[in-house]
Amino acid sequence: MTPLDRLLDFFARHPIRLPQSRGGRVALALVFIYFVWGSTYSGLHFALQSFPPLLLSGLRNLLGGIGLFIFALRRKPEWPTLVEIRNTAIVGTMLVALSSGTIALGMRTVSSGSAAVMVATVPLFATVIAAVAGRRVTKGEWVAVALGMVGILVLNSGGAAAANSALGTICVLAGALFWAGGAHLSTRLKLPSDLFLSTSLQIGLGGLMSTVAAWLLGERIEHLAVGPAFAFLYLMVFCTMAAYVAYGYLIRHTSPIIASSCMYVNPIVAVAIGALMLGEPVTMATVIATVAILGSVGLSFVFDPARRRVSQTASPSVSTPVTAPASVQAPAAAPAPTQTTTSASAPEPTPVTTYASASTAKPVPGAPAVDA
Repeated sequence: MTPLDRLLDFFARHPIRLPQSRGGRVALALVFIYFVWGSTYSGLHFALQSFPPLLLSGLRNLLGGIGLFIFALRRKPEWPTLVEIRNTAIVGTMLVALSSGTIALGMRTVSSGSAAVMVATVPLFATVIAAVAGRRVTKGEWVAVALGMVGILVLNSGGAAAANSALGTICVLAGALFWAGGAHLSTRLKLPSDLFLSTSLQIGLGGLMSTVAAWLLGERIEHLAVGPAFAFLYLMVFCTMAAYVAYGYLIRHTSPIIASSCMYVNPIVAVAIGALMLGEPVTMATVIATVAILGSVGLSFVFDPARRRVSQTASPSVSTPVTAPASVQAPAAAPAPTQTTTSASAPEPTPVTTYASASTAKPVPGAPAVDA
């Protein structure tokens, strides 16, 4: 009996039974997202051994977006207008082609754990963008930004910076900035009302842009090894398609705070997986930087005036999306917003922006929306 036969026989004798209660399904979706989005960066590390960065980001999101699009069509959503499709392409270019692409570029010379921690700064960049756009930023939010910047400096100083090049670090931080910019745009542009349709179009169109750019720049796959091929499939099937479906379930069946908790958990999971699977060192500087950056992200939400206004009128029920704002993401494709009005908070984040607060467009890093 071959190893595959043994595996199939095991599953035949021990069928997987999903939890029947809503609480059990929510817990399963959370654990799934924590692990899958936390492992995105290690997956990118392996895939980059055979795939050029822009082509990897493009193909993975293009094919993943097509898969999500097919899933969305089964729900028979309202078809978007040409304006909504155009806006979706603009947001997808920011969240996938620019954000995901530059993160993949940077990860050639940046450790997976460091990349995950740096991408967690998306909400801080969102605060700065909001200030530039004219919103009054509170002193508490500026303190959060300052603390996050200290975390970045610690992460890229002394022994902690040994595995990271300056150019790679700049690329990863640029990816976080592009993600925050895409999240900001998504709250101001009219996008498709259906959460999954909007997400699939953002990921797919952004992936198409990235693939075309990679081809024009001469990126080609010279040799495809087995390991990188499996890593690519894992990124496409689990980190893009399955994770966004699970995130969409959380958005509908739990509070925005619980759904966006991946913002805090994913970097920790990424650092742990990087240390266990890739042998990446976890120095004291890495620990201090992680605590500082995640603490700054927490402060940015605590002092967010829009969140406070919403919480004063919040009620436990959640309605369906109307126009999605970015949330923290989605790694990459961390989900694109179709603004959702919820009674529990302002617009609800869609899966593409897994890195943002619905009301302020502060991406809530989960996805590696990031998905890198």
